[in-house]
Amino acid sequence: MAKRGMFLGSAPEQYDTRYTNDVSSKLEEIVRQLSLVNKEPYVTSNSTDTRTYNVSTTTLTELANVVATLIADLKNRGVLK
Repeated sequence: MAKRGMFLGSAPEQYDTRYTNDVSSKLEEIVRQLSLVNKEPYVTSNSTDTRTYNVSTTTLTELANVVATLIADLKNRGVLK
C-alpha cells in the first residue's frame, strides 16, 4: 500500500544537490508504488506533445496534452505500461 503524507519539504533558496536527490528519490518511490497499484495500461488519444504551458492562462486542453505527454514519456522509459 502507498505511503500517506509524504512531504517533499521546502525548496532551498540556492541549488542543493542533497535536496534534489532527496526529492528525486521520493518521486521515484511514488512512481514505483503507483506502478504496483496500476495493472491496466494508460491509453491516450488525439494528443499533442506538450511540455510547457503558462499557468496563468492554460486551458483544460493544454493540461490534458501535458498529462498525455507525461504518460507517453513514462511509458517510453518503462515506468508505465
